[in-house]
Amino acid sequence: MRIGAVAKIAVISTLLISISAAAADRQKKNDEATRFVSRVSLVLIPTVVSDHSGQHVSGLKKQDFVVLEDGRPQDIALFEEIETRPGVFHRVSAGQDSFTNIVPAEARPQRLTLIVLDMLNTRFEDQVRARRDLLKFISETLQPGDPHQLLRPRQTR
Repeated sequence: MRIGAVAKIAVISTLLISISAAAADRQKKNDEATRFVSRVSLVLIPTVVSDHSGQHVSGLKKQDFVVLEDGRPQDIALFEEIETRPGVFHRVSAGQDSFTNIVPAEARPQRLTLIVLDMLNTRFEDQVRARRDLLKFISETLQPGDPHQLLRPRQTR
């Protein structure tokens, strides 16, 4: 009787060890299946180039630039110079009872500069300085023919 009980315990122990090993093997496969690998494919670096007098420099090629990461040069896979022109954005007709935010192809690329000031939470002295600096910026950068609109905030009573 005692040998039979020992045999039963040995069989049960063997089964438990086998089940435990199978579960560990399954967990290892699950861990491998949930492995996540990531890498960066494209990093955009918008750049504006000016000469010593502050004039825009155009016609540059990707060979004119060096991008370093941790002091090591990186390959520049894509390089594009974007030239904008002044103009008015024209809406695409969406038809009756519909809306679209699509800009027609002939309208691209155009410059659009929005300047928004928080007049409620900005101190009066800072508003005066911001107005002066904005007028200077606009007078130095706005070209003849550039569309513009000056909007003034509504006065509340």
